[in-house]
Amino acid sequence: MSKINNSPIFIVGYMHSGTTMLKDIVGKHSDVFTGQGESKLFEFLPQIQQKFCNLEDTNVLRDLINYLAHAIVYGYHLNHSQYSAQKFEPVLGPKELNELVQHCVGLKHHELINIVFNNLMTKAGKRRWLEKTPSHIFNTDLIINSIPNTTFI
Repeated sequence: MSKINNSPIFIVGYMHSGTTMLKDIVGKHSDVFTGQGESKLFEFLPQIQQKFCNLEDTNVLRDLINYLAHAIVYGYHLNHSQYSAQKFEPVLGPKELNELVQHCVGLKHHELINIVFNNLMTKAGKRRWLEKTPSHIFNTDLIINSIPNTTFI
């Protein structure tokens, strides 16, 4: 019997090399959760850390979780420096968000990316998640350190 692989999938590579087509194909699998666009979360992690710097403040943590969920589901299109949780329809319900905040106290920014992806994946009834940002090719070390069981395509 073969072992089922539930590791996250990152599609990385050169822009305009077919990564979107590959994401569309793999993302159609019934077990795979993926958002609408490129999250660019690891690419812009330093800016995210600067904008949401005090994770000991539960309001900052709540805003960061909202920001991550929005970037994962809808893709990166937000200016980190001008992000305001009030400007965007929340992806997570209040109860779900409160539970995540309680679960994520004490975690680091890069750890939260995996937690939020896993939450959205589970909510969608999927077993794996897929993230496609070609420029994450330059962040593979950080991704591997943050999410050790990652599969890269």
